[in-house]
Amino acid sequence: KAIINDSLKQVIDFYIKVCKYYGIANGIETFKLNTPDLYISQYASYFYQLDMFYRQAVSSYAELDITKRTTKVEEVKEKLDVNYASLINELNLEWVRCIKELGTGFETITSVERQPDFYKNHLQNIKLKTVVIVSDAFRYEMAQELLQILSGKKHVATLTPALAMLPTETKYCKPSLLPHQTLVCTGNDLEVDGKVLNSTEMRTLQLNQYNADSMCINYDTLMTLSKSEKREI
Repeated sequence: KAIINDSLKQVIDFYIKVCKYYGIANGIETFKLNTPDLYISQYASYFYQLDMFYRQAVSSYAELDITKRTTKVEEVKEKLDVNYASLINELNLEWVRCIKELGTGFETITSVERQPDFYKNHLQNIKLKTVVIVSDAFRYEMAQELLQILSGKKHVATLTPALAMLPTETKYCKPSLLPHQTLVCTGNDLEVDGKVLNSTEMRTLQLNQYNADSMCINYDTLMTLSKSEKREI
């Protein structure tokens, strides 16, 4: 009976992730699609796996014992990096080409909702207690991986993509999730109903104008509270 030590298991895990990546990469016939909606549906159902398996492979590589990073392992990692960079560059170029050819930019996208419509579409008419977790820079492919974990634990979880605002920076996108009548860019800030909501307290005040029985709280602050305080929230 063969005994595989932990170091060898890490190398094998790295190769498995690399193989999964190439399994997806080699199955892609073309990145040249006809509409932005097709790009979104293809990414949400298939292309996202390029990002997911590449990230997982890089993570496995980073965990390798430095003595196990043999010449062959380094060669595989280098080829993986080049292949991924090439494919993602091609995907991005074709996406931009498609947007330009249609001539109306993101206005042609009809298959997904817009980020500023989040409150209206998902929270405005809900009567049950609801928690919204806003996680910065949480990529779609990572959400897909989380969905798989939740589904494996008998949770009922669903995932749908949405079109983010531009530029996709926290100070612009995060406030747009709150209820509002107007969103206006003024210099380097985004005004929500005429106000720059640059603190948790100000975001709570904005939310209370639309739902009095609600609040915003920072995760780090929440974790410092006692069990009874958390339960009250």
